[in-house]
This record gives sequence, C-alpha cells and structure tokens, in this order.
Amino acid sequence: MKRALKHDILLIPLLFFIAVLLPVFAWHGVGSLDSDIGEWFQRSGSLVVLCAAVLEYLLFKITLSATPASGEPTGRRPHYRVSSTYLKYIQALKYVTAMVAIIGTVIWGYGDLIYQHAR
Repeated sequence: MKRALKHDILLIPLLFFIAVLLPVFAWHGVGSLDSDIGEWFQRSGSLVVLCAAVLEYLLFKITLSATPASGEPTGRRPHYRVSSTYLKYIQALKYVTAMVAIIGTVIWGYGDLIYQHAR
C-alpha cells in the first residue's frame, strides 16, 4: 500500500474523533475565552462541518484510487488494491460522514439555542 493511502486511512479515525470531541468539549466550556459557552458550542459546529468535509474528501479520494476486484480502474490516480469488503466499509463511512455534517450544521445554526434550552 502506498504511503499516501496509508496516511489518508490513518487520518480518517483521527478526524472522526475530533469531530465528536469538539462539541463535547465546547459544551463544557473548554477553550471558551468569554462567558458565553452557548456561543462557543455553536461555533464548534463549524469545525465539525469542516472535519466532515475533509473526511468526505479523503473517502472520495480513497474510492477513486481503488481498483475493484474486476481489475478495472475507477479513476485516473495511481491504483491501489483495495478489497471490495473495504470499499463497503468506506461506503458506510460516507453515510456516517454525512450524518456528522448534518449534526455539525444543526449545531452551527442552532447551538446557542440548544445550549440555552438544555441548561
């Protein structure tokens, strides 16, 4: 497996981890410079969406660079052997990434109201 592909595969769980922890930490006021934690929580949604966008890009890049079992290349990039089993996992991760983007968008748009209502 090429070094770039390994790098992309290692970044995926890290970005998921960051996308989940950012709003949790923001909810508890970690990193907040002012007293309005609800606004800080709302702003964390934009970073969650950014993580989701980078995740989607990495998953798209891996999918394009994969060679299916038939041997037909799916993109113009260098082709790596990726099992069809792994391609199913990548497809599932794309759905999870979409959900992360939706949740991040809701936090970004309404996070201050969610925080006020919950407190």
